[in-house]
Amino acid sequence: MGSNGDFIPDRGTLFLGLANVSFPAGTGGGCYTKGPFNSNEYNATMGPINAINRPNVSLRDYNPHCLQRDLNPYNAQRWTSYKAVTECILKYDSIDWFQGVMQADPRYKPITASSLGLHGGGHLVVGGEMGDFYSTVRMPIACMSAAN
Repeated sequence: MGSNGDFIPDRGTLFLGLANVSFPAGTGGGCYTKGPFNSNEYNATMGPINAINRPNVSLRDYNPHCLQRDLNPYNAQRWTSYKAVTECILKYDSIDWFQGVMQADPRYKPITASSLGLHGGGHLVVGGEMGDFYSTVRMPIACMSAAN
């Protein structure tokens, strides 16, 4: 699905206000330019709306920009670890419980301010466009996941 975004140094801690969580910057952060679906071939035209530490635009503004990625090992371990994925698959034997835990629905599992579930955590593992609710659909990895 392409590479990580170009590395942007000295970014410090990132904050996602929508979920009230902070985490260290990942290993990229800039435009991703290598591999299939790179930002030389594809771009986003709307957003960011709820971006992490990026200037936001209004919902209807035309805002062409490169697709960005910020692969984040910290977020992978925190929200999408092998243990968390395995537990979700093996422990919850009904679709409502599986989805409830996967989506961090508070009706199914106690949720804290730092819990995003496997789905939300996966967005922050990829970072960049995947961390913006409104422009995540422009990421080829999101489109491929939805198609399967």
